Amino acid sequence: MKTLHKLVALLVIVVLLLPATACGQLGGGGGEVTIGAIFPLTGASTHEGIDERRGVELAVEQINADGGINGKDLKVIFEDSESRPEAGTDAAHKLIDVNKVPAIIGIFSSGVTLPAAAYAQEQGVVMVNPGSTSPKCAEVGDYFFSTIGLDHLMGSEQALLAMREGYMKAAVLVPNNPFGIGMEDWMVKTFEENGGEITTIIEYPLAQTDYRAELQRLFEGDPEAILYTAYGEESKILTKQAMEMGAEAQWIGGYLTMCTGVADPATVEGHIGLEPSYHMPAGEAFTEAFVEKYGEEPGGPFSYLAYDAAWLIALAMREGGTDAESIKNALPKVAKDYAAATGDLEFDANGQRLEQPYDELIYTGGKVSLYNQ
Repeated sequence: MKTLHKLVALLVIVVLLLPATACGQLGGGGGEVTIGAIFPLTGASTHEGIDERRGVELAVEQINADGGINGKDLKVIFEDSESRPEAGTDAAHKLIDVNKVPAIIGIFSSGVTLPAAAYAQEQGVVMVNPGSTSPKCAEVGDYFFSTIGLDHLMGSEQALLAMREGYMKAAVLVPNNPFGIGMEDWMVKTFEENGGEITTIIEYPLAQTDYRAELQRLFEGDPEAILYTAYGEESKILTKQAMEMGAEAQWIGGYLTMCTGVADPATVEGHIGLEPSYHMPAGEAFTEAFVEKYGEEPGGPFSYLAYDAAWLIALAMREGGTDAESIKNALPKVAKDYAAATGDLEFDANGQRLEQPYDELIYTGGKVSLYNQ
């Protein structure tokens, strides 16, 4: 009997010493289930990172009101990638090694996401990506999923938009990182295959305060259009300096709200471009709930994509269990039945979004609106 008492006491001590995250996933009523999220809450992509966080917060509020994860509340530990690969990877280590989360939502920018995703894959932790689009995302492994379409979808559609608008001579401007290079590859490939001429390609260096030299080269060859994508703070500088130079061309942006979100409105007036579509019934319902919670509309598509990521993880945990293996196995199944805020969402064999509907947009009068629709 004494031995039994000692064994029970030892088990109680072990349970008390377990981290809160682990206790939340032992089963039974009450408690919490904890996952992680990494977003750029500071740095060049702060505008998008805050939008992503808000989308997840809204999803968690709805998930818990709907019964949580089989009676347990869902909790999210948020970490800041600082818009830097090193900080993003440090955040992944912290969530995986210390908090022991089975799944992470994140991050933003392929150059930040890919090294963190590699570590999550190595450790057998699910990552659902709402904001990185390099083709290399398809190579991470079976624990990595994307709610956003990759560059081959957006880059191609962006080139086709330019040609539908009648532009056959274009220059390309992208950040010099995996996201930018992926966009460039598909813009150029699609534009040239359809008879267009690319005059110049500029891969701009990140985090500079002066891009006049790059812009000077961009306009050599007199392009009719600029096929571009740029992170918010850098786009703010690029578009301001381009206007000061007086160079004229039609700017056509990939992820237009990202390109224009923090820019001086006068410098991006008349820019057109694309976004992952969210002007649909499920997206409108999200927008209404977002406005009710935050008092303003989302800044762009990334809050919708992060919201979808949070809901998919929750549905996968309800379906199969709260360990990483169960979440990974359930995600493709629950995605097919989920009414995503960003349209029909199905994963391909590599866990990447199979198709991505896009909205055509124009920036005018200080805001982004639907264009040609």
